[in-house]
Order: sequence, then structure tokens, then C-alpha cells
Amino acid sequence: MGYKLKKWALILALVSVINPFCNDIAFSRGNSAVYYYNMGVDFQNNGKYTLAIKNYQKALSLNPKFSSARKNIMYAYLSLANNYCQNKKYTLAIQNYKKVLGINPKMAEVHYNLGLAYYNTGQNNLAIKSYEKALKLKPSLSEAKNNLIALYFNSGINYSNSGMYDNAVYCYKKALEYNPNDAKTYYNLGIVYNSLGRNEEAIQYYQKAVSIDPNYASASNNLEYSVKKVEEADLSAQIDKLVPAQKFPAEIQNLIRLNRSVNYAALGRLYEILDFIWSDPEGQRLLVVIMNNKIPINITRGSGDTNAHVSVTSYKNTLTYAGFPIFSYKTGQNKEISVNIGEDHILAFKNPNLPTHTRIYSFHAVVHELCHAAKNATSKANDNAMSEEIAASMIGYNIASKVIQGRSLTGKEAEEYAKNCMKAVLKDDHRFLPVYDNFISEIQKCGVYPPYPYLYQNVVQLYKSVRDDPEIQRVDTLERMIPN
Repeated sequence: MGYKLKKWALILALVSVINPFCNDIAFSRGNSAVYYYNMGVDFQNNGKYTLAIKNYQKALSLNPKFSSARKNIMYAYLSLANNYCQNKKYTLAIQNYKKVLGINPKMAEVHYNLGLAYYNTGQNNLAIKSYEKALKLKPSLSEAKNNLIALYFNSGINYSNSGMYDNAVYCYKKALEYNPNDAKTYYNLGIVYNSLGRNEEAIQYYQKAVSIDPNYASASNNLEYSVKKVEEADLSAQIDKLVPAQKFPAEIQNLIRLNRSVNYAALGRLYEILDFIWSDPEGQRLLVVIMNNKIPINITRGSGDTNAHVSVTSYKNTLTYAGFPIFSYKTGQNKEISVNIGEDHILAFKNPNLPTHTRIYSFHAVVHELCHAAKNATSKANDNAMSEEIAASMIGYNIASKVIQGRSLTGKEAEEYAKNCMKAVLKDDHRFLPVYDNFISEIQKCGVYPPYPYLYQNVVQLYKSVRDDPEIQRVDTLERMIPN
């Protein structure tokens, strides 16, 4: 027991000696921390932020709980970062903004400034994250919101130009989250969806753009284009599903000839096209004329040799006297007509990989040449004219519409087709044809009626409506017929 008392007495004696010494050390450290803190304040007040930071660090190493030093070092880093930004030393600015946020991560303006620094070093994704953090902390920070909208919008453009359409969609939609009434962003989204072949969705975004800005001409034009693309896709699907209601007679099959080197598949496809034509009342009347006049239908190679060919042989009788001819007179003539259809036109109609207008044109081309042949079979004249080319085309497109869509062309559709036909005539040798003939009256004798003839029967008036198109050639004969 006595030993233990001595032992504790010794310990107490040692403590009484060491304790004052420890207190002196703690006091000394506290005074040193304050010293370095004060030095830091002086340097900071004089704009010497690097030296201020070093002294604050020394103070904190001596006293980690020195809150004033911790607060001041944060603002010294901030001042230093701002100076680097002003001098366009963005990498150094980023390092110091990060140190500020390491001390206090809830400073919205610092996240915003960090976003600016990231943006100026081309680190857009990091800039976006910084702006988003700034807005989360302070939703009223309009600068961060505006910069975020611009970044997402411009990123959408860059992704779209690079063909990275899914990324572009993401960026544009993020921009709309922050600015839901921007017509330009909706318009750009429409373009991306067009590029993806998702025209139905493109329509929705163009409609939104136009609803925000009714005078947005580009959005209105693209909306019209997208609607047409959707309609064409629907038409193409309808063509794929078409089944003819009737079969054309065997008498017509006997008139079909397959030229050498022609794809044999064209024969079966022509049968199908003729079935569709026969299923339409006017188309059937055309084929009856072909059948009754035994006009051969030739499948030719390629697409260039597509026409209705007419050759006329006249028979004469000559009176002679003393072995010399003195008078000749015509006793009759033989007219040979044939229809030539290029295999490319025939095969195109049911080719789902081709644009819809090409598929419709291929069907129209067959009807077009049948119209020429039928007119030549029923008319004494063997002429052709611009009016015949346009009217025959209109019949072809109208029968195609009835076969594919189950209805005749509307007035608006007929007007558009008529103008396109006129432009086509003016782009090739058909522009040298006479202007008028009797085609419409002659084809009507066959029971076939061109749709809305008033839109194109006056060829000069139709020409005037398209003459300013830069792709066509103006025709002197037609120019002279336009009243001053």
C-alpha cells in the first residue's frame, strides 16, 4: 500500500512540472496561428493572394479549428481564381474555384464561374454540370440559366452536324427544359427527326415552332415538307399492299412482247400493272381500245425507249399516159401503232426502296403511253402537242390516284401535277412541240376524261404560271403568245 502511494506521488509531481510547460506550448501555438492569420489578412488586403493563402495554410496547420483562417483562405482562393479568369488563365482559375468549393460547395456563383472557366477551355460537358449545380443552388441565377440554354442548344447543333442525332435530340430537349418557348429549338428538333426518318415526330416540333412564331417561314415550309413525306410513306405502304380487283383479258396478254435482254421479271410486273389499270373504269376503256386495235405492247430495255410509236404507210394509185405518170391520188393508208414501255418503269412500281413519287410516276408512264396509242387509234391525225403530253400525264396520275388511294385527284393535287408536267415538258425536246391539238376531245371519245382540264387546257396560261422557275427553259413560241 505504501509503495502505491509513493508511485502516485511521483506521477503527481511529474504532472505538476509538465503541465505548465504544455500550457506554454499551446499558448505559443495559438499565438503563432494568430500571427500567421494576421499576416494572411495583410497580404489579402494588398491583393497578394498567393502569399495570403500560404499564411492562412500555416495558421490552419497550427490550429485546424481556426474558422476565420478557413473562411479567409476560401475568399483568397476565390479572388485568385477570379484574377486568373480575367487574365484568361482558365486552367489555373479552375484549380482555384475547385479549392473554394472544396471548402464551401454551396456557393452558386462559384459554380457559375467554374462553368465559365470550363466553357472557355472547351470542356462543355463539365461547364453544363457546373451551371446546373449553380441553378440548383440558386434558381434565380439567370446568367447560369441563359448560358446553360446556349450550351445545350449549340451542343445540339454540333451533334446534329456530326450525324450524332440521338445526342442532338437529348441536348435540344434539355434546352427546352430551361426555355420551353423557344421556336428555334423546336425547329431544330424537327430537322433532327427528319434526319432520323421520324417525320411524324418532326411534324409535332414544327407545329410547336409555328404555334410560338406564326411568321416562322422555315418551320412552316419544313412542316409542309414533313407532312408530304408522311403522306408519301403512307402511299408507299398502300402500294405495297395493293391487290388488283380484276384481271385483264387474255386478248391483251397476247399483245405483250418481251424484247431481248429485258429482265424477265418485268413481264410479271407488267401483268400486275395492267390488272390495276383494267380494274379502273377509265383504264379499262383505254385497254379496250388497245385490244380492239390489236396494238402491241413491247417491254423494252432500260427506260429510255418508252413511247407510243406510230408509222403510217400511204397507198397511191397513179394514172399514166404513154408510159408516163400524169396523175397520182391516195387510195388509202395503213397506220401501225405500238406501245413501248421501258422495263425500269415497270419494275419501279412495286419497288419499296424507291421514292413514292418515282413509283407513282412509273405507273403513270404506262397509262401515259396507252393514252397516246388510244388517241392515235381513234384519230385520223398523227400529231402530238404540248397539250397532249400534259393531258395524257394528268390522266395517268388520276388513274394512279384512283388505284392507290381509291379516289380521283383533288383540284389542288391536279394543279400541282399540271405545273410539274409543264415543267417536265419544258426541260426536254417536248418544248418544241406545237401548243394545241385535239387530244382532249379525241380521248374523251374513248370514255376517258382528263381531271380538271381547265387547269391546263390553256397551255399558254399554264406556261405563265411556271415560266419564272430557274430550272426550265423559256420557249420563244410560247413567249410570243403571252399578251403584253
